[in-house]
Amino acid sequence: MTAQEVSASQGHGHQFERVLATERIREHHDKPLRRVERLIVRGQREGGFRTDLPPAWLVTTFFSIIHSAAQEREAGRLAPDEVEPVLVKTMLSLLTPARP
Repeated sequence: MTAQEVSASQGHGHQFERVLATERIREHHDKPLRRVERLIVRGQREGGFRTDLPPAWLVTTFFSIIHSAAQEREAGRLAPDEVEPVLVKTMLSLLTPARP
């Protein structure tokens, strides 16, 4: 990061930290992100997944839901035995194409 970037970010600390954190998360999850994206693209091509939303958005949403489930579990708002069924139902509703 350059001195200018640091200086420019001084007044936008939280926003800058949030963007930086998002970039780090993306870098850390690069392999799984690409793997899930390939799966979603294949599922869309074969008709098993919805096509009304772009693959990149579905990937982002997929991982956001997983992270949210972990946070809910940690906070005690989701019981350990609820995590799997909640994730399965949520992911199915995210990826399943609408019925005609």
